[in-house]
Amino acid sequence: MPLHCPAILLVAASPRDAKGADELVAALAGERVLAVVRAPADDVGGRLAQTLDVPLEDEPGLAEPTPGRVVLGEIADLHRGETVLVLTAEGAGEAPFETGAERPPQGAVVRKGAGRPPQGAFVRMELD
Repeated sequence: MPLHCPAILLVAASPRDAKGADELVAALAGERVLAVVRAPADDVGGRLAQTLDVPLEDEPGLAEPTPGRVVLGEIADLHRGETVLVLTAEGAGEAPFETGAERPPQGAVVRKGAGRPPQGAFVRMELD
């Protein structure tokens, strides 16, 4: 039995434009997002944090082509018991649907399909 609450990471590719940002905000309806974590210099992440009225954090590891489990684990460690939106770099290909493994981590739930995520799609991960 874990001694701490899991973190819920809502991992999404950073939207490419205002329409994509609006679609992501709409897809997050019903989620209690407490922070946005982005790669440094991701301007869309800043606008999303403003729209959601939550704090903004920079994570250099999210600028990698496919953020690994280590980066996501570090974010989860900082946000136990919280739900945070994690934005991967636009050039991340099919991330967040790739996480350095052939299949999503245990507990990952893919919203709105698989493959290259449509704008507004995210992966919900509960990390202990």
